[in-house]
Amino acid sequence: MTDPAIIPVLDIMAGSLVAAMGGDRMNYRPLKSPLLPSADPADGVRALTDKFGFNLFYVADLDAIMGRPPNRGALEKMLTHSRAEFWLDAGYSAMDQAPRDEKRIIPIMATETFRAWDNPGDLSGAVVSMDSFHGRYFCLRAGMPCSRAMEIFRAAGAKKFIHMRLDAVGSGGFSEFKLIPPRPGEQWYAAGGFRGPEDYAALKRAGYAGALAATALHQGKFHLA
Repeated sequence: MTDPAIIPVLDIMAGSLVAAMGGDRMNYRPLKSPLLPSADPADGVRALTDKFGFNLFYVADLDAIMGRPPNRGALEKMLTHSRAEFWLDAGYSAMDQAPRDEKRIIPIMATETFRAWDNPGDLSGAVVSMDSFHGRYFCLRAGMPCSRAMEIFRAAGAKKFIHMRLDAVGSGGFSEFKLIPPRPGEQWYAAGGFRGPEDYAALKRAGYAGALAATALHQGKFHLA
């Protein structure tokens, strides 16, 4: 098996990249990184592409997730100034809210905001994010266990998943023992606390296709070029 894929994370708030830590969004501050010339999202895409050759990014529009106006201008600029593909979490509650006219945007249906449990639609073109905080899953219908949510997503055609441990974001607290086990034919990506290449073996053991990375990337723990 090849090394797991690394998908760089771009957390956007008020038009700028921010440094995420532990899911405490109100205290996120503009990202300062030796890899980036500024906290402008388009600059971030360009710099990370030039240095590492990335062609896929995970984007969290934190304003949209929190119910504020989305960062459409920043997203349009990233699309215009790159050829990359973007997994976008913009607080969608259902698939019909996701953009349909931009093939380079793959919508993320995240349990923190997803509400279409009775009619989820076709999720084969989406990425499902199972969002948890200290082991508890966000905003599932009252009384719904994680296993039932997974049944709904799988029945709707979902094949790509993220296990997002928000409390571990930026902490280096990755743990293979807390990951949801994949089924055959599924691609799973770990998010939250991934420390760098030393966690590749753990991802392989867990059957994961890759991980989302931000803090470790900006701390210089990857040499992917």
